[in-house]
Amino acid sequence: MRKFVVLCLVLLLSLATQVQAGIKRHLVRGNYYYNHGYYFKAIPHLEKVVAESGNVAVYTKLADCYNITNDRDKAAKTYARAVAIRNCKKDVWLRYANVLMQLGRYEEASKWLAQYKEAVKKTDAQVDNLIVSCSTAADLAGEIPSGIITFLPFNTDGSEFAPVRWKDFLVFAADNGKYLDKKFDASTGNAFYDIFCIRCTDSGTCQQEMLPLMSSARVSMPYYAGPATFSPDGLTMYYTRTSYRGRKGGKRLNPRADTTVTLETMIATYDTQRHVFGDFTRFQHNNKQYAVAHASVSPNGKVMALVSDMPRGKGRSDIYLCKAMPGGKWSTPVNAGDVINTEGDELFPSWMDDSTLSFSSDGHLGLGGLDMYTTHWDATTGAFSALLNPGIPLNSSFDDISLALRSNEDNTWFSSNRPGEKLGDNVYFYRKMELYLRAIVVDSATGQPLPDASFTALSAHRKISGVTEGGGSYFRERLYPGDTYTISASSSDYYPSKTMLHAFSLKPVDTFVITVPLAKRILVKDTIAITAPDPVVVRNENVMDSPGIRSFELDKTYEVGDFQYSYGKYQLNRSHQRFLDTMMAQLQRHPTMRIEIQAHTDCRGSVASNKILSDKRALSVVNYFLQHGIAKERVGYIGLGNTRPKVPCPDCNSCTEQQHTLNRILEFKVLQL
Repeated sequence: MRKFVVLCLVLLLSLATQVQAGIKRHLVRGNYYYNHGYYFKAIPHLEKVVAESGNVAVYTKLADCYNITNDRDKAAKTYARAVAIRNCKKDVWLRYANVLMQLGRYEEASKWLAQYKEAVKKTDAQVDNLIVSCSTAADLAGEIPSGIITFLPFNTDGSEFAPVRWKDFLVFAADNGKYLDKKFDASTGNAFYDIFCIRCTDSGTCQQEMLPLMSSARVSMPYYAGPATFSPDGLTMYYTRTSYRGRKGGKRLNPRADTTVTLETMIATYDTQRHVFGDFTRFQHNNKQYAVAHASVSPNGKVMALVSDMPRGKGRSDIYLCKAMPGGKWSTPVNAGDVINTEGDELFPSWMDDSTLSFSSDGHLGLGGLDMYTTHWDATTGAFSALLNPGIPLNSSFDDISLALRSNEDNTWFSSNRPGEKLGDNVYFYRKMELYLRAIVVDSATGQPLPDASFTALSAHRKISGVTEGGGSYFRERLYPGDTYTISASSSDYYPSKTMLHAFSLKPVDTFVITVPLAKRILVKDTIAITAPDPVVVRNENVMDSPGIRSFELDKTYEVGDFQYSYGKYQLNRSHQRFLDTMMAQLQRHPTMRIEIQAHTDCRGSVASNKILSDKRALSVVNYFLQHGIAKERVGYIGLGNTRPKVPCPDCNSCTEQQHTLNRILEFKVLQL
């Protein structure tokens, strides 16, 4: 028995030794990959170690790996474990606070920032700005957006970022390995990114397929390439490149790896015969000891802004300026100054015009992560003006970079790693949209304005309510762009009424004037019964009957002929086909037209059930179009329930079946021509 017990103990000790040896192997590999910047490869090894050791250094490194590879939720949870351990380093508190800010957890972030400031007992303007940002970010995020953003369909689950314009193309960096025979980066698990282009219009419509901009001889090299900028004639490209050694690329210039990284600026010349960039040379101010990257040339070609972490800068990476010299040379880079540069990172400069500069920073007041800012060079004072943070939706709590905006435009592209339809960094199109609402409540019979009528406009983000003035109108300054509003009006002696408004316009500044008619209640003599006026069948003057009209007006709503759904049904039948085919023909005849399908119900059923039913009806039409080759970005939809009846039914039970049928119509609104 004693021998058996001894044998068991020996086996247990042997097993424990093997387990410890396995943990040690994972720790060695995890540390190696981490210290050399291979964060993606380090994660599985550190995950195995952290489950056994509970060591603060392992928690910290694993959290760093999650953070750098953009898994913010796991990073926050792992940093939380690290900072709970007594001997955790103070700079980990700062990294944890930054992740919390990106997740919108500003109160928690503020606590850790204050704790960090108290512990290090030194002046740090960046930390002070972050603390202030935590108290102001919620208000900034709650403001009405200056416009709407559109996720572009060419984005992938990799990264597409730093868009710039070149001729009729949008040029950006992407780690799309589909077109390139390239190696993959162990720090991210994705292909090395390169410079791609895609044809786009100024309205934000882009082709689906991205193409490499460089010659095939260059793209096969194990380098990161991008972002890029171009000379005024478009024949010279300046782009950032990093070598295969050590930590490669990323948006920030100085990672926490043991090995150093050299980011340099390269110059390429456009081959007008082969239609690619080649003939590569190095920028004259490159230096092996520090980065020279993210170049941007002003529209007149006289000034270049670039980013460097050269010695004696203000922060981790600063923006510098060079002037164009004879012979294609550039003057020695000069720091852009304290208005722009902070103790943090200033990155991705972009000229909006010859004197207005946009850039990204994590050192100024903002929402968290990298925010975009603009500033103007005043030749009179010889200094940059105070910064402007454009707010949402351009900025978010995540990293927002590369505002490709020109000063005389309202629309542009930018990129962000905010959560979206695809992972990683994605390119978005921004459209300025400042919308206002003026509502007028009138008597449906006389058309006369009704003063003192109650008015409400309700959307997912905003509620507007009030009472009409003497002229029967109610004015509210701003609408939340992109929202669908339910507009309700009521007045004594009148039946309440509802209508819908989709707050979207192709104009940068627009006012919607909505007239809400109310039907007067009619009292029958010597009774207390209330009877509604006889319903009047009103045919929409904008009717698209087969074979269909051939011209349309922007923002106008058209009824689809005699298309009606069966009671309680949303499925399409054969009688619907000719109308839908006519609509498809119109879309094909107008290839840039975008529409919104609007489906209706009769008044029977609850408001909620009618909303669901009308949503299904509208979606059935969208699916029909998608199945027949219409691009999904061209067709939106909304179910309106019984909020906008063709035949008013104040008393639903008094309506005839014919009147109910007339209310189960299909309409579409023209959003873009």
